[in-house]
Amino acid sequence: MQRAPGGSAPHEVLAAALARSQSELQEAAAGQALCRIDGSGGPTPFFVKRAEGARAALVDVRRAVRHDAALSVADAARNVLEAWRAELAGWRARGSGPWVAYSEGGCAAVEALLDDLG
Repeated sequence: MQRAPGGSAPHEVLAAALARSQSELQEAAAGQALCRIDGSGGPTPFFVKRAEGARAALVDVRRAVRHDAALSVADAARNVLEAWRAELAGWRARGSGPWVAYSEGGCAAVEALLDDLG
């Protein structure tokens, strides 16, 4: 099994990133359910959307690895990042602020995962 630079297996690096993203999302949401924040009738704070996007993108990486056991965590992350960057470009073109923040959070999380993987 290949190890990341810190000595951790890639699946462990992904698990740690997922755990961090969950904590960061809970902190950003201040303990509220996301449906309560999104459905409040007011704008959703962009920092919450960024944290939500980070979590969602990392879940996409985990899902890809689980779906295809031959796919490495790094390859799955690169595939997810490519898809999320395409989505980000689309949201930017439409000027959809909350979805730009969501997609930026997802891209940043997957980029950080790739850095952690080495």
